[in-house]
Amino acid sequence: LVAVGSKCAVLAEAARSAGIKAVNVFAGTEEAVSQVPEMIRAGDVVLVKASRSVRLERLAAAIEGHWT
Repeated sequence: LVAVGSKCAVLAEAARSAGIKAVNVFAGTEEAVSQVPEMIRAGDVVLVKASRSVRLERLAAAIEGHWT
């Protein structure tokens, strides 16, 4: 799980409590853009779900650019 932004702390904690071990929290989109593409491995499935205010379309583009 990758959570971006200060409002995602509750989501991240709930995921950890539910047993998800791979929980990564980033303060902002730029931090995620610089790190997340390298975290993804061949065969992984990625779903980017966010509000437009976080501008995660930039993260989606970085992931796509890394793998195309």
